[in-house]
Amino acid sequence: MQSQVDLSTSLAGVELDNPTVLAAGILGTRFSILKRVEESGAGAVTTKSIGPRAKEGHDNPTVFSYGPGLMNAVGLSTPGYKNMEEEWGNLERIDVPLIASIYASTVEDFIVVAEDVAQHEPDLIEINISCPNVEEETFGKNRDLTHQVVSGIKEVSNGVPIMPKLTPSTDQVVEIAGSARMLGRTLFLPSTRGDRGCLLCPEWPNPSSISMLEVFPVLPSVP
Repeated sequence: MQSQVDLSTSLAGVELDNPTVLAAGILGTRFSILKRVEESGAGAVTTKSIGPRAKEGHDNPTVFSYGPGLMNAVGLSTPGYKNMEEEWGNLERIDVPLIASIYASTVEDFIVVAEDVAQHEPDLIEINISCPNVEEETFGKNRDLTHQVVSGIKEVSNGVPIMPKLTPSTDQVVEIAGSARMLGRTLFLPSTRGDRGCLLCPEWPNPSSISMLEVFPVLPSVP
């Protein structure tokens, strides 16, 4: 018997058939995977974070399964926004709302990437200010930087709704969200990612006697 429950919802005016959304990260690395997730029933899908220039990310292993979940430290690998034309053409065949995730190491680069991405008309733009793998201070920990990034992107987003991804690695998250909220309608995405992760197993040797890299690469957990 077919369910009569209505799971539809909306994000910043974007309609979703259901509230399940593929987050940016280790799965949605290219169109073919995003399409497969869509066909599996996702209400929306998010691209891998798009950066200002090509970046390989960390060396493998970058994803580690420990049973209940995964640890990952991919390192913001990206072809760079200038090398995305073929992929954008493929992404036009996505039939559920498409969220384009972007990141950068400077306010200026954030605005440049956002302006280019907005021209491809995704349904939403996710501003990845929570990721620790940037050259400067994590934007999501700094109220002024958050305000600069969000306000600058709003000016070039061509009406595409934006949603800053907030970091849990600060005790100022309410104030930081408030600094962006003052700019008008903004959807906030809470991130579950901390700055660093370390997995220890009681069956391994005493961690104090070996380096953390021998236990497991202590790398930032990023998309």
